[in-house]
Amino acid sequence: TSSPELTDSLARKGDLAQVISSNGPVSAETATLMAESIRAKLGTTYAVAITGNAGPTADVDGKAVGLVYIAIASAAGTSVEECKFRGIREDIRARAEQTALRLLRERLIPND
Repeated sequence: TSSPELTDSLARKGDLAQVISSNGPVSAETATLMAESIRAKLGTTYAVAITGNAGPTADVDGKAVGLVYIAIASAAGTSVEECKFRGIREDIRARAEQTALRLLRERLIPND
């Protein structure tokens, strides 16, 4: 689920709008900037951002249904993972959320 208020406040800085204009909303670059901006704005130790196309059709940039980017930002840096999920919209969103939580857990508890 997205937060329009947070997205709007990040976009006003111009960086997010520029990255989306250059790379599209569904991209590793967009996910990375979202996570880094959220972490900086809220002062958190970690931030997770998910951007993708859950369908039901390809987006205006031609990104396939099920393509998702998940970014995790921390003081150690930002990692981003490209995922491709199948299923209906609700399934894709649920799998993206589960994967984001798994990736965050792996970041919090390495080699578990």
